[in-house]
This record gives sequence, C-alpha cells and structure tokens, in this order.
Amino acid sequence: MTTRLPPPPEALPSLEAEDLTTLSPGTLLVRLHRLDPPHPMPADGLRTYGPHPERGRFDPHPPGLGPREHPGCDVAYLATEDSTVTQSALPTVDGVFAPRNALDVAVAEMAQSARTLVVDDGLWLSVLELAAPLELLDIRSSWTQRTGAGLHLATAPHHRTQAWARAIREAYPLLPGLLYPPSTGGRGTAVVLWQPAARALEGAVLRLSRATNDSALRGVLASATERVGCDLVHP
Repeated sequence: MTTRLPPPPEALPSLEAEDLTTLSPGTLLVRLHRLDPPHPMPADGLRTYGPHPERGRFDPHPPGLGPREHPGCDVAYLATEDSTVTQSALPTVDGVFAPRNALDVAVAEMAQSARTLVVDDGLWLSVLELAAPLELLDIRSSWTQRTGAGLHLATAPHHRTQAWARAIREAYPLLPGLLYPPSTGGRGTAVVLWQPAARALEGAVLRLSRATNDSALRGVLASATERVGCDLVHP
C-alpha cells in the first residue's frame, strides 16, 4: 500500500453493500457554519462556492479556476456520533442534547491547524435531526483497499483528496456523500454531503441553531475546545 494518497484510478469499482453505511432517521448531525457574507450558509444548506483550500477536503468543484460559484458542486461538512463508541450527550441547549463526540469533531475540523475557534455572530452552531435515511459511502470499508486509497483519503492534502471527490461524484452520481474518520481525530465521525443529499438535508429537523457567541453556548464551546486542545477566542 502506498504511503501517500495516489491519484484516483481511471475507473472506480462498483459499490458493494458493505461499502455503505446508512444514517437512520433520528440521527443527529452537528455543524459549524457561517451565516455572514459573502457566502452565507444556512443550517440546512450546501455550499456551491469553492473549492475551499483549507476546509474543503472533499470539495467536488473543478480545479484550476480558484474558488467561485459552481452550481451542482454542492457540499456540506457535518459530524455525527460513531456508532461503534459510547455516545455522550452535552447539557441541553434550548432543550436539545447535542452529541459531544460529534461536536468535538465539528470544533476540531473548524479550528484545523490554527488550533483556534473564533466565535462571533457570523459563525453558527446547528444540530439537525435526519427525518429520512441517508446511505453514504463509508471510507472505513474495504472500498478504500479496492481503490488503493487507503485511509490516506482522510488525511492527505486537500488538493489530492479533492481529485478523489471529483472522481467519486463522477463514478457514483447518485451517491449523497461520505462517512470518514476526521483527520483531526476524536471519537465522532465526519460527514460530507453532496448535491444528491440536498433534499434529505433540507428535510431534516432543525433542533438547535445559535450564533457561537451566544451566551447559551459559552460553556458548551469552552468545554469542547478544551477537550480537543484548541483555543476559544472572542473577538
């Protein structure tokens, strides 16, 4: 197995049943998203602007043109609990239990290498509950062995993983997205959704949505940043 992520093959194999994991109705998805200009992203929305060089591991946007609007290249990054580990809930915010492991992943992925989460009225924390099943390619499956990607797909530089995202979208145009181990670690699971998931995301129940500088989230985010080892900054 290569020690780094190779380019995607000319043809990807057919998906097998064991390559797919279904998120059932009632699954909670956690996301941090910006609602301020120039590219506001609602809690149930997908981003067409891209590719993002730093937080766009699986952005399917065309390369070489720089970030711009690309309708049909929709993408959203979220996190959920890993079904193989014990789930743990946070204290309620607005009466909602936000899954702790998923929140930790969302925070760490937003902070990335800067190891800093800057909270303001433009960055929002939202928790959505799926109302319908969502079947995703799980890159922890043997699919990564059959394709030669290995788990490097979750850790390689984004210009390499984005090439795989484009190849996956082309090979499986109806696939709504991926489940993958976050490069930042943690006990939750990272989720990327593409355009075929738009209806499921829009149909999800919004359980929580607040600006990250809201006083109700102060303790929740302080605890999360402490757990993942990054700084919490209030401008």
